[in-house]
Amino acid sequence: MIELKEIVRFLDAELRIGEVPDYPGALNGLQLENDGRVTKVAAAVDASLPVFEKAIAAGADLLIVHHGMFWHGARRVVDSQYEKLKLAMNANMSVYSAHIPLDIHHEWGNNVLLCEKIGMQDTEKFHPWKGELLGLKEEMDLSLDELVKRAASVWYNECTSDDFKDAFTGHPKIGDVSSLIEKFAHTTDWAENEQEKVNDANYETIEALAKANTAYEEKFRYIFIVSASGKSAEEMLAIINTRLEHNPEDEIYVAMNEQHKITVIRLVKVIENLSEKADLSSHITTHALDTSIGVPAKYMQITLKGLRNNQWKPMSVGITNADGRISDVLPAGRLLIPGIYTMSFNTGNYYKVNNQNGFYPEVSIQFEVLDNSHYHIPLLINPFGYSTYRGS
Repeated sequence: MIELKEIVRFLDAELRIGEVPDYPGALNGLQLENDGRVTKVAAAVDASLPVFEKAIAAGADLLIVHHGMFWHGARRVVDSQYEKLKLAMNANMSVYSAHIPLDIHHEWGNNVLLCEKIGMQDTEKFHPWKGELLGLKEEMDLSLDELVKRAASVWYNECTSDDFKDAFTGHPKIGDVSSLIEKFAHTTDWAENEQEKVNDANYETIEALAKANTAYEEKFRYIFIVSASGKSAEEMLAIINTRLEHNPEDEIYVAMNEQHKITVIRLVKVIENLSEKADLSSHITTHALDTSIGVPAKYMQITLKGLRNNQWKPMSVGITNADGRISDVLPAGRLLIPGIYTMSFNTGNYYKVNNQNGFYPEVSIQFEVLDNSHYHIPLLINPFGYSTYRGS
């Protein structure tokens, strides 16, 4: 056992809590005290309600987080904020938060650890902000293709489901961009752009999407994560309703793929010419054509499945665009291991929406991945037949 004040004194000094500037109201340091004794420490990115529940269940009496409970000054203690405080106080759990002071720490900081993960070894500080240097940089003989691959390798090979869930907390609920304002002011404009089509939807669709989001969060205990760029609210609603049918053990694999799609989108925004100089294509793509009327089969739901524990499990869920295509079945850098996979097309719903009767409620195409080359899985469909081939 150690006294809480000793840990706080050490962290305050090591992280320079009183010196490093931050966003207004970030309230770094001890945010909630306990009876003064600490026997077990938990750490997480975000001070979310699920994090509090897990930390308490693990017997922690100190929770250290990157994004704390309080931002932008006074706020009402209601809803999840009330639940978190009640849980923590009843369990005698203290909470300590360090935002930018943790980001820039020379040994524990997010910046230095991220640099280590992608192979940066001789870094120097840059980006002055309020008297501090916030970032790290290095000149490297590293192609942008390799950077994308390394990012994917860290995400898929080194992160756990808890890491995935921590990353999910960095996003707003679809259609609720305002939830980012307090915690992530520096990326709010990114989220707004990524969800711009959702904000143009009609009230009924947004209301249905909000209800589906609530159901999703209640079932899976994290918010609905989807790469929203270019997708309408109607498309988002179709995707979330499909994913609500998954069990929690399967859905986490779908959500983590969507998270990495968002990561790549944001890498494109911060690295000049990334989209021109790096291969950002998906290992798997698809295209559906309605040969009965000679047009793309737009807004058809498609699920990529792989074998896990000898059962077909969802890996990615998408919906065809106005050209009948899905170009980002998988995020850039995500390569499937050689094996058999299935692409399932929800043709029944497609025909229902288009007021047609189709003989095939679903078309499932099995295909074999042999290497890292591009695999294009098209579907030519009419109400009474279908065909496929390996496209390009």
